[in-house]
Amino acid sequence: MKTKLYLVLLILGMFILFGCEEETTKPDTTPPMVQITSPTNNATISGEVDININASDNKGVAIVEIYIDGDWAGETTSEPWGFVWETELWDNADYTLQAQAYDTSDNIGTSNLVNVTVQNAVPELHVSTSAMDFGSIETEDYFDISNIGTGTLNWEITDNQDWITVDPTSGSDEGDKSTITVTVDREGLSEGFYQGEISITSDGGSASIAVYMDVVEQIVLDEGFEGLFPPAGWLKLSPDGGTGWELMQVGTTPLPGWTGGAATACPDGGSWQAYCTWTTGGTASNDQWLITPQITVTSGDILDFYMIYFFDSYVDHVEILISTTVQNNPNAFNTVVDIIDFSVGSSTDWTLYSYNLTDFVAAGTDVYIGFREIVADNINDGSAISIDNVYVGSYQKRSSVNSLPEVLKETRAKKDSVYRDVSKTK
Repeated sequence: MKTKLYLVLLILGMFILFGCEEETTKPDTTPPMVQITSPTNNATISGEVDININASDNKGVAIVEIYIDGDWAGETTSEPWGFVWETELWDNADYTLQAQAYDTSDNIGTSNLVNVTVQNAVPELHVSTSAMDFGSIETEDYFDISNIGTGTLNWEITDNQDWITVDPTSGSDEGDKSTITVTVDREGLSEGFYQGEISITSDGGSASIAVYMDVVEQIVLDEGFEGLFPPAGWLKLSPDGGTGWELMQVGTTPLPGWTGGAATACPDGGSWQAYCTWTTGGTASNDQWLITPQITVTSGDILDFYMIYFFDSYVDHVEILISTTVQNNPNAFNTVVDIIDFSVGSSTDWTLYSYNLTDFVAAGTDVYIGFREIVADNINDGSAISIDNVYVGSYQKRSSVNSLPEVLKETRAKKDSVYRDVSKTK
């Protein structure tokens, strides 16, 4: 009996042993459970989107992957199981999301499908014009930049010509428009037709604007003193009681009020010029005015004229002044264009003086321009001065200095004592 009981127990133990071993080596075939919890199905999303996933497994989750429209888009090996989707890098469109989870036995669990719509802000550039024509007169114009899309439009502007200026050159717009100022500068350009381009680039597209401009000589005033003096519309004023500026013919010698010197022609000058000296001033001092007609200054207008100081042994003083009110009152000339002091040894050549009038008054201003020769003591001071070819208008190129060696010119003539005796000459 004992032997049989032993055998039964032995067989039962072996059955239990081998049965347990078979249970511990059985393979894991259970896939992980995986579900996308956000975004929700049929959601509209934008910007950075959190894709949240629940994943679990009886043995443990090893990897979770995310797929967008069936294409692998990322994976993670640690909790929390989720991803950040930067939708700004994707087109606005409909997409399908799905997750897969792998356990430590490489079992795969597949999530539900989640349909979403990506709808990020999309800026769109709009420019109010494609061409700007400044013609021969206009110097300033405007165009608008606006965002007809959504979000923020960031833009920059460049141009391809030195004569074009754009302000501002960069900016951002959401719903409002930006007004851009374009100016053109004709100074220094020869006559002709000019074309340039303004380029606008942005994160909402690009555009270009053609820019057209004509350069022609606009003449407001061009006086060479070849007729009546003073010319029509001009005015002489002599507060010191003298006769004031007078007309002098080229070739005159000696110069009026002097025992020497000769009147030479200025560059491109005619036969006559405006002249003043100590004998055209008052009994003791000079205050002699020659004043233009009223002119309207336009953008880009320059004033230029030729002037010569004949005798460099005597100091002299010339002022270029502007009145914006009246022509016949010296006190109204309170805008100083230039003060020219001639000292002993100054050049005695014809010299071109040139000024941009809009440096002194705004475009559109009506002005009178006065040429004033003034010295306090015309016995010991005061030379002889001529001006010619007074021009107001758009920029034009002229020679700055003219020397005519074939024309006899006494460059260092002295005043005769007889002429310095006021009682004998006035």
